Amino acid sequence: MFGRVLAYAATVVYFCHFLFPLAVGMVLWLVDRVQFVRFTTALMGMALVAFVIFLLVPTAPPWYAQDHGVISGLQKILHTTLPSAVSPYYNSLNPNPVAAFPSLHAAFPFLGFLALLRIYPRGAWLAFAWCIAVWFSVVFLGEHYVIDVMGGVALAALSWWVMMRVAVPRVRVLQSHTDAPAEQQAGGIVVA
Repeated sequence: MFGRVLAYAATVVYFCHFLFPLAVGMVLWLVDRVQFVRFTTALMGMALVAFVIFLLVPTAPPWYAQDHGVISGLQKILHTTLPSAVSPYYNSLNPNPVAAFPSLHAAFPFLGFLALLRIYPRGAWLAFAWCIAVWFSVVFLGEHYVIDVMGGVALAALSWWVMMRVAVPRVRVLQSHTDAPAEQQAGGIVVA
């Protein structure tokens, strides 16, 4: 019984993959528009980098490896938790079954955590709890290996670092009044 409840809960968490970044974006839009632009820019950049990785280094998720006889002993849980009317549509919507590393399921919520941390610390720690739930769910469901999750977290951290350390100091629209260089705050000219 507990295992079945856990499977359904993990499925719900798994499918909130697209809702979470939208929710973070909405919070940032309402609280700090500059942080919203940083988050959405980093999110799109991160997705583009992941897409290039998927093209250059295709990696199979656990369920795909089992379907092709590379590993055994795995149960495709999503086939048992999706309603029978939804399952065929879900199976036909996977345009790239060998896009497991890095896990964007892991990267998206971690990027949200990083974006919220500075302006909404309490909300950020709730987002981090969500990250843990997502990371557990994608491995539990057999959709990703732990290394895929680690790659997603590393990609999100790198994307946020590039945003804050490389892009923000050079692009004026990404700077808030507190981030602007001293010359700009003093009225000097800064080329962005």
